[in-house]
Amino acid sequence: MAKARVRKRGLVEHTRHFFATWSAESRAHLQDAHISVSLLFVVAGALIGVTAAAFSDASQQVEDWQQAWAERDIRLAWVVMPLGLTLVVLLVRVFFDGTAGSGIPLLSVGIELQDGDPNFVRVFSLRILFGKILLTLLAQLCGASSGREGPTVQVASILLVTTLRVGYRLLPWVRQTLDLQIGEGLGTYRSLYMREAAVVGSAAGISGAFNTPLGGIIFAIEEMGNRYTHTLGHVMIIAVAVAGAVSIAVEGYHVIFDGFDQDRDDLNEYEILWVVPLVAIPSGLLGGLWAVGLLLGVHVKRLLLAYGCFAPYAISLACGLALAATGFWAGGETWGSGFRQARAVLVPELEGFPDEAGPLAAGVQPSRLFFLLKAVATWLSFWSGIPGGIFAPSIAIGTGFGAFMHDVLIQPAMRGTLIMDTGPHRPVIAAIA
Repeated sequence: MAKARVRKRGLVEHTRHFFATWSAESRAHLQDAHISVSLLFVVAGALIGVTAAAFSDASQQVEDWQQAWAERDIRLAWVVMPLGLTLVVLLVRVFFDGTAGSGIPLLSVGIELQDGDPNFVRVFSLRILFGKILLTLLAQLCGASSGREGPTVQVASILLVTTLRVGYRLLPWVRQTLDLQIGEGLGTYRSLYMREAAVVGSAAGISGAFNTPLGGIIFAIEEMGNRYTHTLGHVMIIAVAVAGAVSIAVEGYHVIFDGFDQDRDDLNEYEILWVVPLVAIPSGLLGGLWAVGLLLGVHVKRLLLAYGCFAPYAISLACGLALAATGFWAGGETWGSGFRQARAVLVPELEGFPDEAGPLAAGVQPSRLFFLLKAVATWLSFWSGIPGGIFAPSIAIGTGFGAFMHDVLIQPAMRGTLIMDTGPHRPVIAAIA
C-alpha cells in the first residue's frame, strides 16, 4: 500500500509539473507571438481582401465604360487619350507624386527604408493609396494599356503599414508591445514590424489580386531573406491567408481564364520536343527585349524632362496621340488591360461577350499583329507617366504572340502531315507563349 501511495504521489507530481511547464511555455509563446499585433494583421488582411476585390470589380467596370465610348465613336480616341493621359499626369505631379507607374519599383525602395525616415512616410501614405486607385481607374477609362495588379500590391502594402500606425497611436496595448526592445542595439519591435509590414502587405496584395495565397507567402519569404523569424512568419501567413479568403468571399473564386482546358489539347512527347522550344524560346527573348525597350524609353524620357517643366505634359500628350493611333488602326483592340483579347484566344469556344460589339464581340479573335500593337501601346502608356501595371498587358502580349506563332509558323508547318488533325491547337500554343 505504501508503495502504491508513493507511485500515485509521483504520478500526481509528474502531472502537476507537466501542466506547470506547459502553462509557462504557453504564456511565453503568447508573449512572443504579440497577439495584439497579430490581430492588427488580421484586420489589415481583411481590409486588403476587400480592397483588392473592389479594385478588381471597379477596373472591369471602367473597361466596360471605355469600350462603350470607343464603340460609340472611335474617333473620340484622338481627343480623349492625349488629353486624358495629360490630365492624369498633371494630377500625379501636382497632387499625387509617387503614384506613377506600377508602384512595384517604388515599393522595393520603400521596403529598404527605416520607420521614421521621411521618405518611408511619403512612400506609405494614404494620399498615395487613394491617388493610386483613382488615377489607375481614370487612366483605364481613357484607354491606357495598363492593368490594376501592380497597383493593387502597392495599395495593399500601404494599407497594412497604415493599419499598424493607427493601432500604435490609438491602442495602448499595441503601443506597449511595439515599444519593447528587441535586444541591445537592435531597436524596437515598431521599427521591425513597420518595415516588414511593407513586405507582408505586398504579399497579401498578391494573394488578393491573383487569388494565390501561396504565391504571396513565397514572395514574402524571398523578400524577408535572413530577416525571416518565427513571429514574422506567423503574422505573414495570417495576413496573406485572410486577404485571400476575404477577396474570394467578396468577389467569389474565379480562375483568370476560366474555361481553358489544357488536357483537351495536351501535347504528346513528340510535339513537346519541337513545339515548346519553338514557342517558349522566342517568347522569352522577345519578352526580354520588350522589357529593355521599356527601360530604354524611361531613360530617354528622363533626358527629355530636362527641357523644362512642360516636358512631362508634352510627352504624355505625344504618347496619348500615338496610343490613339495604335488602337484606331486596330479597331480599338490595343486599349485596356488586354484581358478580354487574351481570353478570346485561350478560350475560343466560349460565347465571348455577347452584349458587346466590335473587337470584343462573341467569336471575334484579335488580329494577327495584335501582340505587336499591344506591346507598343503598353510602352506608350508606361512612358506617359500614368499610374498602372504591366502584368495584364504582358499576359495579353504573350498570348497574342503564341497565336501568331500558331497561325504563321506551326499550322503551315503541319499542313499536309499526319499530325495535322491531332497536332497542338491554338490555345495551347498561346498558353505556352
